[in-house]
Amino acid sequence: MTNAIPEIKVISKIKKVTDTNPLVKDVVCLIGCFEDTETLTPTFCESLQAAEEIFGDDDDYDGNAALKQIFRKNISGVLIVNCTSTTGSGADVTVNRTLTQAKIEAALALVKLIDFDILYCAVELTDGMIDKIAAFCEDRFEEKRPCGYIGAGTRANASAYTTTSGKLGDSCYAYLTQTVTLGDSETALSLMEAGAYLTNVIATLPVGNSLTAKVLEEVSDIGTTYTFASGDLGEHLVEKGFFVLRLVNALDNSYEIVNSANANGLDLYISRVRDYIVNDFALREYLGERNNTITMDLIGLECARIYAKFVDELALVEDIGYVIEKASPSKVNVIINELTFAGVITEIDVYITIEVE
Repeated sequence: MTNAIPEIKVISKIKKVTDTNPLVKDVVCLIGCFEDTETLTPTFCESLQAAEEIFGDDDDYDGNAALKQIFRKNISGVLIVNCTSTTGSGADVTVNRTLTQAKIEAALALVKLIDFDILYCAVELTDGMIDKIAAFCEDRFEEKRPCGYIGAGTRANASAYTTTSGKLGDSCYAYLTQTVTLGDSETALSLMEAGAYLTNVIATLPVGNSLTAKVLEEVSDIGTTYTFASGDLGEHLVEKGFFVLRLVNALDNSYEIVNSANANGLDLYISRVRDYIVNDFALREYLGERNNTITMDLIGLECARIYAKFVDELALVEDIGYVIEKASPSKVNVIINELTFAGVITEIDVYITIEVE
């Protein structure tokens, strides 16, 4: 044995400790156009530094600006699809960094079979884009690879917002209509950047937490102020499931989310927990096994484990009702017939009695 001289080496290398918290589901898929002009296949990056080494760091481009906000607070990583396109060559090359509906559709096809938790497209979403994204999420849900998406954009009037609300679907975690200013910055984020910031907020939020009536500590201003009397646009947006912020305390300049219920009427936390449960109930490891009593018993044990995880250990739902049945020689049905969630408190009445003697 050779005795070694003690030394300490400092190695400059991107190293990230994986977060194993079962309440965190924070892998984001970002579709956008970046400074880098080479269109790449989906690329997973665990840090902003790693991403910028590949896609550039100039936040004049929407994809790069979104990336900075999505990595604002530590998350497990981002799956990136670069939709920057070029035509021509040499001195005649033309670069196109506009994220179109067709580009989004092509990008979604590339990530169809890749696991991630939240989807964000670095553009203000049109209704046509929403149609494509909502359909993509519906397909993934049916394939037991659920994900939710976050969107941002404005519409001309209440009627147009109603139309958009009808398109958002069950997988929209939040749709933002207001720009935000963060901290002491004198410049508001663009609406697209604000959506990316919200993506980070939700990605770092434990899946069992609602954002209803919660203050966003970093937000110091909002671009559009809504009112919430009967018939006002603010009331309409909340009713239709849009993600709306309002000033809650003028003294400390704090802003809260009015209600994090989505267009389907379900709170953000319910949508995220639903997707988490469905993903665990996929039971993919039993595909290819013999459809006999032993396998059915093993599936039953796995379902019991999943039940205990979500009901007893993580306490994300009150109850899960399910049935396991052999539907045919080659098919097993696991029917989740009930997910019981605790409601979200949106009203507290305080009663007081005053006595004067």
